[in-house]
Amino acid sequence: MLRYFTAIACAVSAISLAACGDEAKDEIRNTVNCAKICGRYSECVAEIDVSSCTDRCEDNADANATYASQASSCDSCTGDDKACAEIQGCWGSCPVVAVQD
Repeated sequence: MLRYFTAIACAVSAISLAACGDEAKDEIRNTVNCAKICGRYSECVAEIDVSSCTDRCEDNADANATYASQASSCDSCTGDDKACAEIQGCWGSCPVVAVQD
């Protein structure tokens, strides 16, 4: 009887993890991309409230697939290993939500 309940518990857990896995991955991806975009914007363009920018960027990316795609491209363009002068051309197409401090 214990094996039966253990098997059911494992099956339910696996289904639960699989069901929210894609959403969790999207949220993690959006968080990382938006935080990086906003941080690089604050570092290279104008000082902004990175936390508020990240929140707005994530909300927009969650609500709009085009915005999410632009954020992903922007994230690639503004890579951490690039100097600010190298990424100045990125900002025109980046969906940055600038929030002043």
